[in-house]
Amino acid sequence: MSKVELKLVGGFSLTINGEVIDFKLSSAAKVLARVALEPNGKMLRTVLADEIWPEGDSAKKLSRLRVALSEISKNNALEPFVTITNREVEFCVTEPDVNASRELLDAAALAEDEAKHLALIQEHISRFDGDLVPEWDDDWLAPFRRTWKRNLNDRDLKLCEILGPAVDVDRVTEALRRVVARSPENESAWERLIRIESDRRNHIEVTDEFDEARYKLEAESGASFSKDLLSYAKMARRGTLHSDYNLTVLRTEAEEVLLNGLARMKKSDPVKYMEILSHAALNVEAYQRPTGYNELAEEILAAVIEPGAERNTVVLFNAMAYSVLHQSSDSEKRLRELVTYETDARRLSSAYNSLSFDCFVRRDYDQAYQYSDLSIKFAIEEGNDFRIKISRHNRASYDWHRGFLDEALAVYQTEDYSLASEFERDRFKMVNNGNSAFVYFYKNDYELAEEHFLLCREYAEKANYPVFDTMGASTLGACQVILGRKKKGIENIIIGLGSSYRKKDFRAYQISLDAAARGLGELGLLGEAVSVLEWSRQLRADHNHPWSVAELVNADIVKELTQHKSPMTAWMSLPSQSALINKIAAAFRTVS
Repeated sequence: MSKVELKLVGGFSLTINGEVIDFKLSSAAKVLARVALEPNGKMLRTVLADEIWPEGDSAKKLSRLRVALSEISKNNALEPFVTITNREVEFCVTEPDVNASRELLDAAALAEDEAKHLALIQEHISRFDGDLVPEWDDDWLAPFRRTWKRNLNDRDLKLCEILGPAVDVDRVTEALRRVVARSPENESAWERLIRIESDRRNHIEVTDEFDEARYKLEAESGASFSKDLLSYAKMARRGTLHSDYNLTVLRTEAEEVLLNGLARMKKSDPVKYMEILSHAALNVEAYQRPTGYNELAEEILAAVIEPGAERNTVVLFNAMAYSVLHQSSDSEKRLRELVTYETDARRLSSAYNSLSFDCFVRRDYDQAYQYSDLSIKFAIEEGNDFRIKISRHNRASYDWHRGFLDEALAVYQTEDYSLASEFERDRFKMVNNGNSAFVYFYKNDYELAEEHFLLCREYAEKANYPVFDTMGASTLGACQVILGRKKKGIENIIIGLGSSYRKKDFRAYQISLDAAARGLGELGLLGEAVSVLEWSRQLRADHNHPWSVAELVNADIVKELTQHKSPMTAWMSLPSQSALINKIAAAFRTVS
């Protein structure tokens, strides 16, 4: 007896006795899928046409249905299982996977004991854990997807109930993550997840995910979480939900101890004092609490350490890393003084690499390129493959900012990773694909830009280096809007804006604003686009960043935008960046 298998979970697939049935027209597959989802496997042609093609007059709908049915009739293998009359269509399927899913869940609910129930739920997770035909975006699928999502959520919440965090916290956490991924509006699941992850000291990561879900919810439906849940998440981020570990208190105490110790050391060991001070400035910056510590970095830069002293370069390199971020006016001068006395190849390579980045930030790309050459020279002398790759990568970035796009791409796409560790390899591929994506975007090759952005995201996940949403998501979204993938593109733009703003990465946030402007302009919202560009320019001025990131989303198109329309007064008077992000999301909703 022939066996017909129809799979809709994770994608459409139809097989007869193991042989895959393909259709030239997607409408033929949709017709069979819709009929198969009926309890009796048959539908009236008029009802079927109305559901598959909700727009247009009846004659056109029935004409399209006839074309789809003709495609089905041409496949001889389907003849025993499909009956087409003037009135209705019938499709006899041995086992649609959605029916098998329902039967397995029913069996789990009727299980004799908890162990059997748990085993059947686990089997269901392994077999059925995707969306229904995610490649289709048809209205008729919506009610089936809602039911499907509800069944999967009930399954995962039942798993949490059976196990409980005390029994298997990892599986409970995974189940809750599946629920909030499918239904980001599920507040009770979020509250449980935040509590568990807070107790595991993953409070920052889970509240970052929560914030991204909130921005996505606002972008897609204009909805948001309740004030109670928002306050709860804020408490988690501050570390006040921990029963045995209060990170905020520990951090404050550590800083007080550090500063008291430094005060005593200043006279007894000035060189060691400078070294620790530089690390203190960097660590506080990493916690995004730089207030009051800018002067510490300036004190490091102003200090006179005997030329050639053992810790000289280590101290000043740390200070440089800090001061470059804050646009210290004499950072290049200090580094140039430093390399005058240095003889160690490793430290010289690092110094010239810092110099190149300092020039890059100030848009002196030619000088940045020359310093990068010197960094490579000393890295080769040292035999440091990692430093060589870093410097070559940086030099390629300076190349494309100088207009040598193909030369930069040649470096990004021919890099040899054979000697790198697995972590280094994934991180290099992440960075190189990300930079390639920006270059392709600049060249208006949006298909390749999207491809490389997606590869960048993949390698970022492999390297467990969560930077893509901050640095690349919005420009990926602009690509997708340009390519006609509007819904996904808008979602990524909002994710990038939210992530970069929350992490206080103002350079990335400027890139995200410019990408949002490009997306708005592409959708015809020119006044809104120009207003967002004006916010980006003001942000650069406020943070003393002379480097314009607008060029990363094609300066010519940005310039063309600004010639169409002046900024809108209402947008320019918004009270905060978060208000701006909400306004951008609302503008996108008007065209999505």
